[in-house]
Amino acid sequence: MNLRARIHISVAGNIGAGKSTLVSLLSASTDLDAFPESVAEHPYLTDYYVDPARWAFHSQVAFLTQRLEQHRAIGAHAGPVCQERSIYEDYAVFGTTLWRQGILSERDFRTYERLFHAITADLPPPTLLVMLTASITTLRHRIAHRGRNAERGITDGYLADLEQGYHDWMAGWRACPALVIATDALDLAGDPAAQQAVVQHVRRAAGL
Repeated sequence: MNLRARIHISVAGNIGAGKSTLVSLLSASTDLDAFPESVAEHPYLTDYYVDPARWAFHSQVAFLTQRLEQHRAIGAHAGPVCQERSIYEDYAVFGTTLWRQGILSERDFRTYERLFHAITADLPPPTLLVMLTASITTLRHRIAHRGRNAERGITDGYLADLEQGYHDWMAGWRACPALVIATDALDLAGDPAAQQAVVQHVRRAAGL
């Protein structure tokens, strides 16, 4: 019988905060299995970027579906895991930001909200939430450096709105312990010393 305690680390943060990099580092340097974010099979994302108001609800439901499938896969997984972005921030940060911006209508948002609460009511939360923060200037620099076509239209205003959403979400987060890491001064992509320090920090917080 495997008596090892469940370990589910979820890495959260704004676009360009360093989530995918940290998940890769944790997976490579520990026995954590990675569950990265994937938008490859998202059926509405291209349409959403062309006409956000028309496709916002469809896009958010598709993301919610993908997150639920991943969360259930994590629940069935035998070993400790690290996950890039969770189902909780889909609603609390991205869905709520779209509603506040008027892109997601009141009716659509309330339907989406009910769906989120219904499907997460019986989901076990992560055992540790790692929240990566960075200034808008740092986020813009990292986004420009990686050069993803889908991110070219991201504005400072949108990043600021998401940052406010993350701040509000974290202020009310009680489902599991949270570790906040400021990444402005950290080069997680290229500095081995910074990589080792952050990985060890997360490991200690997770009880590894």
